[in-house]
Amino acid sequence: MRLLDWEAPPYTMTFWLDDRNRISEVLLKSGGKPKSRLDEFKVWVAENHPGKLAWLMPNGQINPSQPELWRAMLEEWRYGTKR
Repeated sequence: MRLLDWEAPPYTMTFWLDDRNRISEVLLKSGGKPKSRLDEFKVWVAENHPGKLAWLMPNGQINPSQPELWRAMLEEWRYGTKR
């Protein structure tokens, strides 16, 4: 995820305490969407390695059984675009 500059979205946590100062309830609220350069990467793969995107993301989902291919493509993208 570092090679895609992925950042988790900000969030807030609110706690409610009971009479004995123990946490009795928790509310988590998302503050937005995660940040990532995945869309830029997908465009680059489509232009530079036609057909590889189908291996990396069959059905639009990341294929976890291809870690070596993912890393090789991400490193080539990062070093090739100097980003």
